[in-house]
Amino acid sequence: VGELRCLRRLAWARLLGAVSGDSLEQWADQMDEHRRHYNNLVENFKKETNVKAHDPNLCNPLSRNSNNPFLKIQVNEDLLREIWKDVERTFPECEFLSSAESRKVLQRMLFHWCRSMNPSSNASDSYRQGMNELVAVIFSVVKQGEYAGGSWESAEALGTRLCGSGHNEADAYILFSRLMDHGLRAMFMNSGRASARPSKSPIGDLPRSFFSGRGPAEQGPPGSAILARCQFIFDQVLHCMDEDLHTHLKKLEIEPQVFLLRWLRLLFCREFELEETYLLWDGLFATAGRPAPPGALQYAQCTGAPAEAAVVREAAEASAALPLVDFTAVALLRTMRGELLSLDQTDCLRRLLSGCAANDATHLVDTARKLQAAGGAPVQRNLSARRRLCFDRHQQLRLKAKRQACRLRLRSWRTPFEESRSS
Repeated sequence: VGELRCLRRLAWARLLGAVSGDSLEQWADQMDEHRRHYNNLVENFKKETNVKAHDPNLCNPLSRNSNNPFLKIQVNEDLLREIWKDVERTFPECEFLSSAESRKVLQRMLFHWCRSMNPSSNASDSYRQGMNELVAVIFSVVKQGEYAGGSWESAEALGTRLCGSGHNEADAYILFSRLMDHGLRAMFMNSGRASARPSKSPIGDLPRSFFSGRGPAEQGPPGSAILARCQFIFDQVLHCMDEDLHTHLKKLEIEPQVFLLRWLRLLFCREFELEETYLLWDGLFATAGRPAPPGALQYAQCTGAPAEAAVVREAAEASAALPLVDFTAVALLRTMRGELLSLDQTDCLRRLLSGCAANDATHLVDTARKLQAAGGAPVQRNLSARRRLCFDRHQQLRLKAKRQACRLRLRSWRTPFEESRSS
């Protein structure tokens, strides 16, 4: 059992490119190198924040010197406070992730990632709300996959090197950093500071501007990669796969970014229970970086200004990094198809923003793969809207017990170390 718990942790490292090669010894050497890099980040930060190690004439809160280390210390503290506000609200239903110790680890990983992205400028420019959700999912997988000892002495040392409990924080940071390199960083950037809290809409936690009659999709070129990707999924992928649903949402003047922003940035982790999210991410990561199949849908070539072309190119690169994500978004829409086609604008928005925890992640990945294999061809629909609505309700009832079981497992879940202590 100890070896099996490590499989997902190692698989994600391999799929996201943190390790390469055919032998576990190579993987262990590469992970050791990554860990040294993270430990150096932590140690350098400790030195910077050690006020006693600096010249007292220079490191002074009253000094206006631009090289005053105290100013950088204040900036770091502001960023830590900003991250903590989000970390405090991360997966409160999970006992492990909601513990004070785990929240401190999440805060540290996010903080050091932001510093590594902007080492010579304001690190807070790299942080956005929602990153805390991603790193929490990864940290929970790493924690569950820590090596608890095996039945073969020869595997003991290697298992400890690869997945030892002492490496959990560094390994989670490595996986998070690699995930952000797979197009996720572009999904958070160029869209305003997360700390700038906009006015709330009547429906969900979204700016009121999302519910105006016209939006970025109709006003002109998108201003960020995330909006360009939303337009591509909505106006190309969904339009080709399900023209009726696309036309209906278009007629209701529902902007795609209203629901796609959260799906793309969080990789659907708030649409499912944690256990289902693990399965979904298994499928998404399995196709990371794979070339598009022949006849696949492509982003339209931008003939506008260089800045607009760069935005579209960045969105296309994000789609190519995790190619199944775009089709998973369409597959998720199709699970609600019967309901959406029968609703008006307000109820349609409520349905899209209410979460989709009734869906089976494994089935959703299979559907996304079929859509991807279709290569832009319309998918046959054998169910009428009325029958589809009945089918969706049946799916919700069938999986209700499964969701409740997941919640019970999360509440009672303990690490191997905790189990050994209790026994």
